[in-house]
Amino acid sequence: MEMGIKGFGSSAAKGLFARSIVLVMAASALPALAAASPGESGLSAMQMIYPGFGPAAIPGSASTTRLYGTIDSFVDYYKAGKASGVRLQSGGAWTSKLGFFNREDLGGGLTAETVLEAGYNTDTGTTNGATPSVLFSRAATVALKSKEWGSVTAGRQLGLGTDTFIDPFLAVPKLSVFTYLSGPAAYAGAAVLPDRVDNAVTYATPAFGGFTVMAQAAPSEDASRHDLSVGGLRLAYYESGLYLTASYTPVWSQPVALAGQSGLTQVRNDLYSVAAEYDTRHYTLSGTYMQYDVQAPGVPITRIYAGGLMVPVGRDLVRLSMVYRDESGTDKDAFGVMLGYDFTLSKRTFIYGRLGVVKNRSNASYTVDLIPITEAGLSPSVIALGISHHF
Repeated sequence: MEMGIKGFGSSAAKGLFARSIVLVMAASALPALAAASPGESGLSAMQMIYPGFGPAAIPGSASTTRLYGTIDSFVDYYKAGKASGVRLQSGGAWTSKLGFFNREDLGGGLTAETVLEAGYNTDTGTTNGATPSVLFSRAATVALKSKEWGSVTAGRQLGLGTDTFIDPFLAVPKLSVFTYLSGPAAYAGAAVLPDRVDNAVTYATPAFGGFTVMAQAAPSEDASRHDLSVGGLRLAYYESGLYLTASYTPVWSQPVALAGQSGLTQVRNDLYSVAAEYDTRHYTLSGTYMQYDVQAPGVPITRIYAGGLMVPVGRDLVRLSMVYRDESGTDKDAFGVMLGYDFTLSKRTFIYGRLGVVKNRSNASYTVDLIPITEAGLSPSVIALGISHHF
């Protein structure tokens, strides 16, 4: 499947894209909004997907030890230009994972928590992640949490960029156009915010009137490099289903050679993000603006505009994501759409279908679902059917 969009790098097209997001979301939400009652489950979209969030889905403050995880497998058919194929893969709706969670109630509103979480591939049984030799690639943390003073978490953990749940497809590594279109421009000195940050220490305040502030620092632990590899600040607000967040995340690149400079230089990449999500029992709307500013000469600013919708339909769930990527002053822009349907078998098990496409401009070569791109300007597309189970 190919989708033709001419001139979508123009300012008029950008406005049309923004209006299209609103219209598509509104039209898709009408059946649910018109219904006399929400879906049969009586849950909002976020409540329906909540069991997959691991430790976040383990309620209370009492001492407990849990084994948890997700098994996710899917078959896809992809096409990019003249190339096509059928594959069995892992992690289409959720990343397959196995985790260990422990919480100890220390009294006085203070708890200690530890998380060890490994990602794996159901098709091969191997570990996954950017570094396959890392066993607990998804989390390895210890935390102290106080209702009065907030929390401190140390270890390998999520960064403070855009929350993954803002994307209706949870920014999974395979079937999410947001994942593939939300990085910096591919130039010398560009550095992607890792999905998990090593050596990180994060402080989060308790909620004050719905507001929470988080700060993160990850030392590089290399005397020859910048003191930090990743930093971050996030301000978040939550009240009655409305979630608002703004964050700034600096990421330092590996030492690189830059034109006109002698020796190797580490480049700071500034990631700014503003996002919102509104979750009701009838629908969940989300929107995101991200900006990558690579502090190196000649690197264009990258801006990402994303909109999402989830609608409960009976016991099932419809998902939609639209992402526009703008690399300033280049013809490397891209536009992506992902549509999904989750057929619920139980609270923890569902069958899902996905349909996605990325439309690249003439010099862009972005993909989705790890589809191989052999030349710039191709428009990869994918259709997938899978099953996911949480335990």
